Amino acid sequence: MVNSISHFGIGFLIASFLGFKGRERVYLGLIAVIPDLDFIPNIIFFAIEDALTYELRTQLFYLMVHREFMHSLLFILIITSILWFWKKNRLFTFTGFLVLLSHFFLDYATSWKMRPLYPFINEPSTLGSMYFFDPVISVISIIPILIFLLDIKMKNKVDAGKNWLNKIYTYAKKNERLIYNILVVIFVIWCAVTPFAKYMLVNEVSEIEDAKISYQNTYPVSPASFISAYSFNDSHYKIMEISYHSVIKRSDYVEKITYTDSTYEYLDTDINPYIERAYELYASNPAQQIDYPVYSVMINESSVTVVIGDARSKYVRFWAYFVVEYEFVFDRSYPEGKFVAFFRDQQGNERKAPDSWFRRNS
Repeated sequence: MVNSISHFGIGFLIASFLGFKGRERVYLGLIAVIPDLDFIPNIIFFAIEDALTYELRTQLFYLMVHREFMHSLLFILIITSILWFWKKNRLFTFTGFLVLLSHFFLDYATSWKMRPLYPFINEPSTLGSMYFFDPVISVISIIPILIFLLDIKMKNKVDAGKNWLNKIYTYAKKNERLIYNILVVIFVIWCAVTPFAKYMLVNEVSEIEDAKISYQNTYPVSPASFISAYSFNDSHYKIMEISYHSVIKRSDYVEKITYTDSTYEYLDTDINPYIERAYELYASNPAQQIDYPVYSVMINESSVTVVIGDARSKYVRFWAYFVVEYEFVFDRSYPEGKFVAFFRDQQGNERKAPDSWFRRNS
């Protein structure tokens, strides 16, 4: 799993590979975790967002929310500069840059969107070439941590004949340099190969389907498979599970617009203005989780409800950035006017969306 422990392990590995020992090696491992400290401003942001204007909330969203500014290249350069002024040591500063870059790349290569070039480009993106629970990265990151913990525990117990733990410790210490070298080589190769392998797979599927398949929006659902989609026609998306083993493993079609049963008696209502308005409101929210919008429409005598979700949502088993829904309830007589909005997150929790989430007509 690529999490803060993984980032510490990779940072510790890079520091060890470049010859650091003792406290400096631990410091560099901790420096690799710094971007994940954005959980602190993230908590503050969501505690105060109801009191903010749309414009202020949008700017603070980019700065304070998890995987936003503190996961950007600009933030890496800022922290690297601070490291230089702190240590005045080129190797330490360079290593600090590398461990921060490793955090950036691993998060960007897994399954959640970031804004790597903020504030110059606000468009969110993701490489999506590695599964969040990538087994190779998990193993590579945990081995240096285990060696470090063994070192603490066994420092004064070097008799290899005592027990199996001593034997492991003695072997690890004797071959520590070799172990780190091998792990770094595997790490670099894996980080280079996985994006290219995904590119080849997406390109092959594009040729088979005779359609342009989005590399970015092809989402990893296991170490060897992805969920992908494209607009098949005006009314449907084609959803595909693709894999390195069987290319197109399975596929299905998802309607772009569906109606609840009680809605059919009102189908003479022109729903396009409501759908357009709902998408316009959603698009004004900086979160931008949905890549393939599908709409569920419910009409009654006084209101039109439009729920926007992602066509891929029901095809993923675990947490994914796009498994969300935005619900907009409009007055039938005035689609451009007042509305009430609700939001359902990845865990299925629903709440009323604050006014500051969306740009409203003046």
